[in-house]
Amino acid sequence: MLVDFAHTPSETLIIRPPEFFNHLMDTQIFYRQRRATAKYLEEELGRRSAYSRSQSTRDGGSETQGMAEQGVALMTSNQIKQMDDSDILVFHHNLPPFRARRMNWLEHPVLRERQGKQPPKLSPLPPLTPITLRSPHTPGDTDDTLTNPGDFETGYIYPPEPSYARR
Repeated sequence: MLVDFAHTPSETLIIRPPEFFNHLMDTQIFYRQRRATAKYLEEELGRRSAYSRSQSTRDGGSETQGMAEQGVALMTSNQIKQMDDSDILVFHHNLPPFRARRMNWLEHPVLRERQGKQPPKLSPLPPLTPITLRSPHTPGDTDDTLTNPGDFETGYIYPPEPSYARR
């Protein structure tokens, strides 16, 4: 379960299943999974077409064979549960799902060296220039570019209508 901090008046914590967040992620990486998540991944990976064969023999010596096309899981939940620690499944918004290998940065001297480096010292940012925000409730205010969010209690603030749309 994942916890989602909801910005409600009571500031409640809402516990939601991981599937709730899947549509929010452009790229998803899965390591070896168990139980429900493995079954979910089996469904998400999809099916491929395969033939099942059957053969039967009767006492009289006649033999029959049959083939039927059916959908087979691209990767079964058992195969997902048995993946190596270095295997991952990747889902990216415009690519078909693919299997890849994890990279261990400890096995690469260049990356180990970079990990040990100190970040460069940054200079402080200059002070902010104060600006005055106008209230949308001020009569005669024609500047639609600045809005003070504190002037609105709740709800969605619609952006100003573009000038080309006003006719």
